[in-house]
Amino acid sequence: MSQYLRGSTFKILFIAAVMFTYGFSSGHFKIFPYKIIDNIHTAIIQTIHPAKKVDNKINQKQPIKQGNKHLQSPYYLGKLSLFKQLKTSPDYIIIGDSLIDGADWHELLNGVSIINRGIAGDTTFGVLNRIENSLALKPKKLFIMIGINDLKWGFSIEQSIDNYKQILATIKKSKINTTVLSVIYPGKFNQEKYLKKFGGDLQKRVQLFNKELEEECSKQGIDYVDVNSSFIENGFLKEEFSFDGLHLNGLAYVKFAELLHNYL
Repeated sequence: MSQYLRGSTFKILFIAAVMFTYGFSSGHFKIFPYKIIDNIHTAIIQTIHPAKKVDNKINQKQPIKQGNKHLQSPYYLGKLSLFKQLKTSPDYIIIGDSLIDGADWHELLNGVSIINRGIAGDTTFGVLNRIENSLALKPKKLFIMIGINDLKWGFSIEQSIDNYKQILATIKKSKINTTVLSVIYPGKFNQEKYLKKFGGDLQKRVQLFNKELEEECSKQGIDYVDVNSSFIENGFLKEEFSFDGLHLNGLAYVKFAELLHNYL
């Protein structure tokens, strides 16, 4: 009897270990039945907390205070306070969000006098709040790329473009030569995440935003460069240029630097 119980206990533990290992592998490597479980989980979450629908129209409204939330984050405040202490007068400044923050532009551009004013997680609200700090350094030229977080987080395209108009108007007053860089299309993974969360088309929102931004730059006589031809394929950021479908990897930054060289 004792031997029978030991044998049964061993079988139960063995089966439990196999189930645990397979369950862990399914979640980690996203093998069957990960997709089924993920869909069930998403359906349950959306039932309990219905997703806020975000359409792709230019005139969709969004409370401004929602766009300002990240302006109180420790990272944003810390970077901003540092920038205010630095008084270097470079030839070039590049400003934006994590796609700018994530690179050593001075080294990528082979020692060109350029300083990085990127802040991860930033939006058009954040750049509007701090653009004068960069202009006060009086660079020969300013590069700016901002907007993907506005679009990814569901902010109104109309409000984000209005923020950009104010940013460009402020730059125009300073008479500093500026090149505006388009928002880079995210990869398929982020499109799928956005669709689940908001029920909208992130790629379409990027397309509409870039179109409006290019038109506004043309009106204000500011150079606009669509960088997407260097990074996308079939409307999505190439997998070889990113680990998560949004942020750029080393290979992408080398290509980005080659592109910027043409506008120095």
